[in-house]
Amino acid sequence: MIGVALRFRLMRTMFRFACLCGIALALTPQILLADAATDLGKEALQSRRFPWYDAKTDSLKQGNLPVKQQPNVSRNWVYEHQPSNVNLDWLWRLLQYTVWFLLTVLFAVLLFFAIKSLATNQTDREELEYTEDHRTEADRIESLPFQMERGKGGLLGDARRLYEAGNYNDAIVYLYSYKLVELDKAHAIRLTKGKTNRQYLRELRHRGELRSILNQTMLTFEDVFFGHYTIDKARFESCWNQLDNFQRALETVPSATSSVGAVP
Repeated sequence: MIGVALRFRLMRTMFRFACLCGIALALTPQILLADAATDLGKEALQSRRFPWYDAKTDSLKQGNLPVKQQPNVSRNWVYEHQPSNVNLDWLWRLLQYTVWFLLTVLFAVLLFFAIKSLATNQTDREELEYTEDHRTEADRIESLPFQMERGKGGLLGDARRLYEAGNYNDAIVYLYSYKLVELDKAHAIRLTKGKTNRQYLRELRHRGELRSILNQTMLTFEDVFFGHYTIDKARFESCWNQLDNFQRALETVPSATSSVGAVP
């Protein structure tokens, strides 16, 4: 057993030695070639004169190489805006002139329409006044908010006749109609077909006494005309006895040039 172990160690040692010899033989040509290349390069440099090569020391000369100058650039460089040489004053003036021109045109248009509107309103007002002044009592009766038969003695005369005859229901219809027609004549209201009794009251909102008198007569009229109630003499006379106050209040109404008939 001892002999086998010795032979194994001997063989392993010889194998290692053989490997080292093989490696040495393989590297020998490379080393020789490298040395030969170095010698050839040295001979080539020495055969000529180069300003940067020192043949005595076989090295580069110091201090002969040009030094590259670095540009003087700050690390904290900040962009500085260079003003443009383009002059835009003409564009600003053109814009100003354009704005002023448009404002002038706009003002002229507004002034034109304002004058036209005033002229139209004046014409309409004159036409309305002419129409109001030339409306007959028959036209006004046709504009009442209800239908009624026309008598021969006028609205107030027919109301008086029916009152004296004891026909208070028909008498209140004529009395209320008379008050509406007189208010229209005085331009306190505007009798128009299709208006309601409440609308006429609203037109009298600034004439407290006339509104109060008309309101009492209107409520009595509606009870008779729409509610088909029968009123007595006392209730009719409460409306009839206000005729003097009604006619006196009419005299305080401004002339026909004032605006009337406006429904809020």
